[in-house]
Amino acid sequence: MLPLLRLFFVFVLLPFPSYAQTTVTAHVKLSGEARYKGQDYTLSFNGQKAQFLESNRDTILYLPVESLPALLLIGRAWNGKGRGQMIRLVYVTQEEISFSGSFARAKRWDITPVYAKQWVMDSLYATDDQDRRVDLIRQHPDIPTASPLLSYAMTQGVDYEKARRVYEILTPENKANEWGIRIAAKLATYQQPTATLGENYVDFEAIDAEGNVHRLSDYIGRKPVLLDFSDHGCRPCVQAIPELATIDSLYGDQVQLISVWRSPNREKWQRLVHSQYPGPVTWHDWWDYQQLGFFRYDFYTNPTFFIISPEGVLEEKWKGYTAGGILNRVERYLSVSGKTN
Repeated sequence: MLPLLRLFFVFVLLPFPSYAQTTVTAHVKLSGEARYKGQDYTLSFNGQKAQFLESNRDTILYLPVESLPALLLIGRAWNGKGRGQMIRLVYVTQEEISFSGSFARAKRWDITPVYAKQWVMDSLYATDDQDRRVDLIRQHPDIPTASPLLSYAMTQGVDYEKARRVYEILTPENKANEWGIRIAAKLATYQQPTATLGENYVDFEAIDAEGNVHRLSDYIGRKPVLLDFSDHGCRPCVQAIPELATIDSLYGDQVQLISVWRSPNREKWQRLVHSQYPGPVTWHDWWDYQQLGFFRYDFYTNPTFFIISPEGVLEEKWKGYTAGGILNRVERYLSVSGKTN
């Protein structure tokens, strides 16, 4: 398994934060010795705090989860502190589950009750061959990891027309989830022009908290636009919100600030923003419900920022967040462009 795919599941498929509404009781009964010193495991659902399975092989774990069915991540403990390399994804449909087998061989633990196509999920995880992975998805378009793995394969060089044919036979549930929407956006935009520094901006539409539709083009021309692309599973994106509030307070009359969020649904986006930032959001805060803006601006790191001139030219782009970094970039841009009051 490619290390990148392990990171994909740990940091992308299972984003933060999630809000537990129920608990799954995991009955663990394992035998045998560890294969090496410190061979411990973690079990966690959908961004919840990892539960550790250490030397105690006969135990019960209580695993918080937002809702069922859900994917349970079994991973190796990272220096005994947190979730490390993923070992297995288990599809859980009920509030009780049992694991048994050899402690040292987590990939072969018996699961009760077991999802009928758990073997397909295990096979998808085991292969490094992206075309083989896509063929398995084509044969089993109903498995719960079909859309995230197809989306991942598209980032690893799989032919987009082949991906399109597989996407078309995915179940409605897989098309409607966050990753299915992401695939649709990739397929809709991959032959279209993407945003390039020094050239004109690319238009897209998104909605605000009240459901009103906005187009980026409606905000070009009056003053520079600071365009912020953020993801609901991105901790630095949330950490940047107070600094964006400061920028809007200090320079809102000189810069049009627009935050664009990628999130599975409007409720999760709003819950995240307002639970992590208690102050009022005084700037434009949108949800890219089709994810077309994200793909037409062609970036892979969240958050990513752009400055668009009043003439509509993409003048600056940077990625990531460090405290004070956005404010410094905005102040420098206003100073150099002579737009500071």
